Amino acid sequence: MVEISNMGNQDQKDNKTICKNCLLVSQNIEIQSPKILYKITSIISELIKYNHLKQIEGLFSPADISPDKPWPDDIIMQKFKCIHCNQQYFLSVETYHGMGGQWKKI
Repeated sequence: MVEISNMGNQDQKDNKTICKNCLLVSQNIEIQSPKILYKITSIISELIKYNHLKQIEGLFSPADISPDKPWPDDIIMQKFKCIHCNQQYFLSVETYHGMGGQWKKI
C-alpha cells in the first residue's frame, strides 16, 4: 500500500485541511511526458485499490494506462474523488503527442 504521512497538512492555496489520504495526490501536476503519466496512474490505481479514491467519470480505468498497454484513446479525461473527504480531482491527457495534460484538484 502507498505510504501516506503528515496527517492534517494544510493546502496553502485554499487554506483547507487536507485529508491524510489526499496528501499523495493533492499537488497539481503538469504532465509533460508518458513517464509522469504512468507514475500518476500507478498511484491513482493503488489508491482506488485500497478504497481511498473512487473514479466518478471517465471511460477508462487508470489501470488501462500503463507502459505495457496501448493508449486507450487520444484524449483521456477522468474525474476522481476521495472516499474520505470528497475532494475531487481531474486527470486530462492528450496521448496523441505523448504529453500535454494535468492532474489537478477541482
